[in-house]
Amino acid sequence: MKNIKYTRLDELLDENLEEFETSESSITLKTILIGQFLIGFFILFVFYFNTNLKLQVDGKFSRRIIMINEKLKKLKYKNATKFEDFYFRKSETQFLQCSEFLEDNQTSIKQYVSHGRLRRYKNMTLPLKMDCDSIKTRLFGDLPPFESLGKSIAFVRNAYTLYELQEVFLSMNWHPDHFFCYALDRKSDEKMKKSMRKLDECFENVIVLEKEYDFDRKGHRQDLAHFECLERLLDRNWSHAITLQNFDMLIKTPRQLSDLSDLLNYTSIMGFDYGLKDRYDVTADWTPAGMKLLKNESDVPQEILHRKMVVRKSLNEVILSKILNYWNLNQPDGVNPDCKSNWLRHSLCVFGVEYLKEISESPMVLANKVVEDFDFGTVLCVREMMKSGKTGKNPDTDWLASNFPQFREMEIKANGTFVRGSIEC
Repeated sequence: MKNIKYTRLDELLDENLEEFETSESSITLKTILIGQFLIGFFILFVFYFNTNLKLQVDGKFSRRIIMINEKLKKLKYKNATKFEDFYFRKSETQFLQCSEFLEDNQTSIKQYVSHGRLRRYKNMTLPLKMDCDSIKTRLFGDLPPFESLGKSIAFVRNAYTLYELQEVFLSMNWHPDHFFCYALDRKSDEKMKKSMRKLDECFENVIVLEKEYDFDRKGHRQDLAHFECLERLLDRNWSHAITLQNFDMLIKTPRQLSDLSDLLNYTSIMGFDYGLKDRYDVTADWTPAGMKLLKNESDVPQEILHRKMVVRKSLNEVILSKILNYWNLNQPDGVNPDCKSNWLRHSLCVFGVEYLKEISESPMVLANKVVEDFDFGTVLCVREMMKSGKTGKNPDTDWLASNFPQFREMEIKANGTFVRGSIEC
């Protein structure tokens, strides 16, 4: 075949291969694509592995968080089996043995003191449920049913610190027949004020004045607050009023106070003690005439009208002193040189559990003073003392007659033998 042209095989291959020969740019692009694929695969793998692991870990962690939260909810509002459980952890109250303290068991007292007295500060309190039902449970949930009283008492208290202390005081004196009025210090923290005002919302026989006062250590505006509280209570049916300050602790039961009011009839108890001259106006007329104590002075001897009274206590107690204070029983100056608790506040011995036996045997009506950041256990034990009926006996007629001329006058008037001017103070 003459017309057939043959081509060498290697020449054919070289010509066709030139059409498919990969350029340098194609190689670079493929390398990038492969690299991106591998990187993407690696990222997906890591994401899948991490997510799967996270789900497993988070599942366990979430379950643990839920369990912890459930425990915290239970711990936040404690399941109180005893009154003190509302205000303290069980680990704190393990050495609080009120029955032993009331028997003056020195071993128990020393054990309690050495392990640390129960103290409460406003920034170290347990959360309290502040709905009305919860407050009622704390106040009188563990008390027996209330019986009607012969005489109702009005409790008038100036308060400025730690709601928990005031709540325990209220629990100690609570009775639906009694009336309670509080005046608050405007410098008190908002939590204290809000909690106190909740009492006004929850109880018809509790009043918290809207007006707030600027109290100070010298007693300024204490009497004003007391009188304005008394004014608010005038339309209530009560026989006697007891004026109290923040740390005053009543040590007689509501029943005993009602009985004492019945015994006193229409008489009132006031007294005076030594005071500091920088706490009152020494230039003022401190005679009965100058103070306008009497509505009708025409029949009063001049030597009585113009006899200068010796002011013997701080400013706010010139008018409303409380001679039934426990510390006045044996210490007219209010100073105890042998303070068992080894703690003085404004020269007064602060009560600790060391005094519980004496308090339980005292005929006095109230004790001054107890302080929540020194020994809250004393307050808790006095409540337990009152609940169990282990308080001291009320003052009797002989004691009242020997200490208060106004009571002697009432007795003499009652039996028809009263002669004006025959009463000696």
